[in-house]
Amino acid sequence: MKQDLLFKILVGTMVVLNLVLLAFIFWPDDSKPRKRRPPGKPVPELVAEILNFSEEQKDQYKKMGRTHHQAITKLRRQKDEAVVNFLEASTRDSVDKSLDTKMERILEIEEERILLTYQHLEDIKNLCTDEQLKNFSKVISAMFKSPAGGRRPGGPPHGPGGPARDRRPPGD
Repeated sequence: MKQDLLFKILVGTMVVLNLVLLAFIFWPDDSKPRKRRPPGKPVPELVAEILNFSEEQKDQYKKMGRTHHQAITKLRRQKDEAVVNFLEASTRDSVDKSLDTKMERILEIEEERILLTYQHLEDIKNLCTDEQLKNFSKVISAMFKSPAGGRRPGGPPHGPGGPARDRRPPGD
């Protein structure tokens, strides 16, 4: 009888400690501002610097950037909503037969985002002179790679579970 009581107390204590640990891990810390991007120059400034844009080019680029940002933000919200809709299916008792359709919608939105970004890059290229186009590959590197060793902060490191260094494209 005493062993059962001791066992129940130990299991209960472990459950409570695990819940506290999970709360510390997943509870957002509102005292620290969240950063989406590593410290450094904002991408528009970096692009203008790499390509050595004139003031007129900078103005055009800023306008294009605002339009692109608004469109991407709208698609990001749509995707977030679609993902939540997809994941909510797990809370239902019955099997949701529309999961494939919901997943296809998520993939369509992601495809739209990629195509929109591709078109934005083409628009940037159209702003450039022939001399500036020589540095355009540096823009791609600056836009899509962080200073954190080719990975986003908090992402998997190089090694098991992460991208191998020898699988990186040449020039990294």
